[in-house]
Amino acid sequence: MMFIGAFLLMVLQIRENQEVIQRLLTENKRMKKSFLEIISNRKMIKVPYYNIIFIESLSDYIKVNTIESEIVNKEKISKVYDRLPDIFLRIHRSFIIKKE
Repeated sequence: MMFIGAFLLMVLQIRENQEVIQRLLTENKRMKKSFLEIISNRKMIKVPYYNIIFIESLSDYIKVNTIESEIVNKEKISKVYDRLPDIFLRIHRSFIIKKE
């Protein structure tokens, strides 16, 4: 009986470790990129993080305000926020700003 309990505990620990490893790998991939990929006017645009001032939600659209221009994209702000590194902060349900 003790053997079964120890085995189940080991299986649970392995699963937890796999989840942690997967989360860390995903975070690592997100941090390696230095740009945000956005589709606008049927074109893929790579906006460098350092150019982004803030991102505004307009219902189902977002407007990425950069140093040079504004880019509109049909995407939810929550999906974009999940792809951004930690230098960005969601201060409101409609706004994401860069901390720096």
